[in-house]
Amino acid sequence: MKMKKWFLVFFGLLFVSSCSTVQITKTNPSLPNVQITSAKGGIQSVTLTWIPITNQNVKGYVVYRSGSPTGKFDFLTRINNNLQSSYTDTGGILSTLENNATYYYRIAAFNDEGVGPFAQVSATTLPRPNPPEGLKVISGLPHSLILQWKPSNDMSVSGYMIYRAESSLGPFKAVKRVNGRVNTTYTDTGLDDGATYYYKISSINYKGVESAPSAYVSGITQNKPIPPLSLKAVPTGAGTITVYWFPSPTKNVAYYEIYYGNSPSSMAYAGKVKSSVLEYTIKNLEPGKIYLFMVRSVDATGIKSPDSEIVQGKTFSVPQAPKGIKVEQLPSGAVKIEWTSSGSDIAYYKLYRRYYLFITNEIAKVQGTSYIDDKVKPGTTYYYWVKAVDKWDQVSPNSETVSIKTRNQ
Repeated sequence: MKMKKWFLVFFGLLFVSSCSTVQITKTNPSLPNVQITSAKGGIQSVTLTWIPITNQNVKGYVVYRSGSPTGKFDFLTRINNNLQSSYTDTGGILSTLENNATYYYRIAAFNDEGVGPFAQVSATTLPRPNPPEGLKVISGLPHSLILQWKPSNDMSVSGYMIYRAESSLGPFKAVKRVNGRVNTTYTDTGLDDGATYYYKISSINYKGVESAPSAYVSGITQNKPIPPLSLKAVPTGAGTITVYWFPSPTKNVAYYEIYYGNSPSSMAYAGKVKSSVLEYTIKNLEPGKIYLFMVRSVDATGIKSPDSEIVQGKTFSVPQAPKGIKVEQLPSGAVKIEWTSSGSDIAYYKLYRRYYLFITNEIAKVQGTSYIDDKVKPGTTYYYWVKAVDKWDQVSPNSETVSIKTRNQ
């Protein structure tokens, strides 16, 4: 039943619509003239009004339109009601009237014998709304710019369209529609730091007709801080490098971020320090390896500077294994072990001894390059080796292992 009902309604509307668009080709000069009282242009529309003809011999009116007073007049509609006194032309279902365009209309009464004499009138549609005035940009904000303008005096305006470009030559792209005639502020966010942006704005009326764009204005977001200066990276311990720098000239720096890595494209975040601190130590690095370092300034609003210069630093290498180790048994029966120095940064040496194949001990920490082991047994084979320990507590690999068999008593 519902489908049948909607089917009947649809075809009923279609029938009424078709009746209003059926032309009458016959003429009837005896019908009275239509007295047009006004033709008023609106937004993409024209409204015609006339004095209704109450003569029962009149069934209604026909309306024609042309773009020229002498041009071809196209049939618009047939009004099947002689008491109707107005008609608004909006262009049709698939088209609209142009803005600020003059149209010419002819209206006549009709009955079953034909169409009466035509009355002619013209009207001009309203122009597009004017663009907003007083557009300005508040610059110097972090990641954003604020746009302000004067509200339109045109009460048909229902909003504004914001356009943005990165060049005064464009292209300008729509970024936001601001609804409401009196809403005249917009904050454009998510912008690059220290960048210039260009804006235009247009008015939009309640029918969606848009004005020409305003003249462009420009604004600059808050600049990035300057990165710190004169970086240097110095090894300061076992697997540690301390990065030093001079402060950024930018006044509102809140802190510094430190990055390090093996290449400029693989810098990892290491940490941050407040702006009053001008050094940072990175630990747990591999010994004897070159690392790259970079620092950024970050201001109080969170804007980061470009990267500083990249500097490199090398961690201290593990000391070399002691060389030239040799042993001899002294007349007293003690064993003397000697080796060559592993360098000036050595703090001491660890001396190891093994005997009976499995008994191993660290028997001494030696600051020189020799040691006398007087705790040996006669007729026993001993094995000795040495490790160097530098002043950063890094331990070398084992030296060569040497052996000696003590004399029997």
